[in-house]
Amino acid sequence: MEPGSSGEILIVDDDQGFRAFVSALLGRRGFKVWEARSVRDGEQILAASKPRLIIVDYKLPDLDGVTWIGKLRDGGNQTPIAFISGHWCDRNTFNWLRNILKVSLVLQKPVLPEVFVEMIDSILPQADYKAPQSEYPDQVTSQTLNRGSMIDIECENIRQEYPNSELAKAELDRLGNLESQPEAVLFNKLTQLRKVLEVEETINVARANYLLELAVTWGELTSLLRSIKDEPRAARGVEDVLAITHRIKGTAGSYQLVTIAKCSERLENITRAYDPNASETESEIIWSEVFRILADGELALIESQQKYGAHAVEGERYKAQLLAVADQETVAKLGAFQAISVLSISSSHASTLTALSRSRFDAVLVGEPFASDPDLLSFCRDMRLAASNPAMPLLMVSDLQLQDQSACSINPAKISYAGFSEVLPLEPPLEELTETINEITALSLKSKPRVLVVDDDSALTDFVSRILNLEGFNTETLNEPIRIIETLERCQPEVVVLDVIMPGLSGYDVCREIRNHEQWRNLAVLFLTAKSNQEGRALAFRAGGDDLIAKPVLKEELIARVTSYAERTRLRRDQVNRDQVTQLLSREGFVLEAEPCMNECMSIDLPFTMALVSVDGFDQVDRTFGMGAAEGVIRALGALIRGRFEPAVIKARWAERVFVLGFPDLNVEQASELMALLGQEFSEIEFTSDDESAFSVSLTAGFASAPESGVQFSQIRDHCAQDLIARMREKVTQ
Repeated sequence: MEPGSSGEILIVDDDQGFRAFVSALLGRRGFKVWEARSVRDGEQILAASKPRLIIVDYKLPDLDGVTWIGKLRDGGNQTPIAFISGHWCDRNTFNWLRNILKVSLVLQKPVLPEVFVEMIDSILPQADYKAPQSEYPDQVTSQTLNRGSMIDIECENIRQEYPNSELAKAELDRLGNLESQPEAVLFNKLTQLRKVLEVEETINVARANYLLELAVTWGELTSLLRSIKDEPRAARGVEDVLAITHRIKGTAGSYQLVTIAKCSERLENITRAYDPNASETESEIIWSEVFRILADGELALIESQQKYGAHAVEGERYKAQLLAVADQETVAKLGAFQAISVLSISSSHASTLTALSRSRFDAVLVGEPFASDPDLLSFCRDMRLAASNPAMPLLMVSDLQLQDQSACSINPAKISYAGFSEVLPLEPPLEELTETINEITALSLKSKPRVLVVDDDSALTDFVSRILNLEGFNTETLNEPIRIIETLERCQPEVVVLDVIMPGLSGYDVCREIRNHEQWRNLAVLFLTAKSNQEGRALAFRAGGDDLIAKPVLKEELIARVTSYAERTRLRRDQVNRDQVTQLLSREGFVLEAEPCMNECMSIDLPFTMALVSVDGFDQVDRTFGMGAAEGVIRALGALIRGRFEPAVIKARWAERVFVLGFPDLNVEQASELMALLGQEFSEIEFTSDDESAFSVSLTAGFASAPESGVQFSQIRDHCAQDLIARMREKVTQ
């Protein structure tokens, strides 16, 4: 077969990522690239076409590359061949390839994109094919240029074509300082820069796609290594790990994903040297190192996805999940919100309540026509009660002026009473919107499962916490296990993820210390351990652990276990800290939340107001209308309080007929205005007794504020109770 004169190139490599790398680079230069994963596939393509160049990998699934090249030459195929291997070629192999098999080029993975393109260009037969040329010739003389104008035009073209390239910006700035050089030299430099930028842009797109595939492959690699740990003599698993790590090492390196490539190389070396007959101690050391390398690789993968724009990961920070309740005209103006959050749309009351009951949102945007609806108060209450997220903020988004809106919207107190945290324009300034969304996200994260990750090794705690953070968990790490109890008291987690092997103080010791404290006896503790067998489980349970997660850690398993046990812990806490009749916090639960909130407010010079509200004539209702009617009053008031106010307001049942609310960043006057609205709305509710007698009930509220009434929580509590009693007596005497 004579060398082809078409613009076709064949690459035979079982690594899809590297094939995509080659296709992207050479396709940009105008070549048609045929991809084959095996010798069999390659021979089928050769039977139907005559490529100008064949690129062959050494390790192929059905035949090694050197042997196949020999068969091609024996069959008379003289097409230029580039041989690529992940291993260094020894002298004899190199001489055989170059002198006997007439291979034009021998490359070792990883390859640098610019070097790869240049070397491929150097061996291609020129025939009748020419690679695409730049808009301007590679070589120009000063006589061909209109002095200055073409340089300026080309610089501006490059800026517009590559606006996000740091390389383009840096090189153009550097060239701007070389005005003393002849313009022909400057223009040639710009031409070379354009070539480099074309390669950079091509690689960026291919790299982002490769990272999506690599995320799946890294998960498969983790599963395979775990299977080897569980079955040390599973030779097939070892072979699969070696094949995967070898491919990643070469391809990730070619995409300049250096850390991932190095992690793969380390895993390949450990796996190649792995002894299934090693002692238990040696195995523990080996698998601890494997886990660390997998963690390093996973973190590097996440960082690379963020850096290079892979769509599987939205960013280091959790992205707010928002529900917009508005008509199509309003939704069309919410582009700024869509750019920095995940935005779902609802256009009716019914679909909104359904969405809130089925999915967890960080906030709801209420726009027109709902923002001006006279029944907005009722709609807000229904949304709050339907939401699976009790701390869900409501944001009003509207370009209408407040004085043009409904009566509900005229009064800022009514906006706050309805539960709106803020009123924003449809197209707010980016800085203002970003700050608001960040505050919403921070508030939402406080309500999400809190996880404490404990290990003396910061690399491992960073790995676990990063995975959980990306799933929306509120995580904290501890690298000094001796400080476990003080850390628990500060962060109040639902789950502790605890490594077993730690020098000085083992995970088992830490767990026993946790269980020695009554407050933490029901806290979920999950062990990270290389011992996932029956013996390992027995040790974990004996130390007081709830479950274990085997190393190497699978992301899906980690997330599923933590989610399950966090929910279990919350259910247990709710039994203690929540009033079962009203579903509000209990008195004890209120103290646990309100006291630190009050202290935080005072530390940043903000007021904190406490309000105690009592049902007037409750004993009379009980005697006249019966215990069922009295309980109905309590339930109704509990539901009303749950459906009102901003999520930052702390709400609880204080005693049989008394409720309590904590208002951060509000003084007594502001809190009184909100409580007056509560009293007015509650007095308009018509209750019915067993004998169908109708009656209504009023409320009385007392207030105290920090620091005006004191700086200790007990002082605020006592002043508030005294104020309530005084107001109740005053009402009786009127």
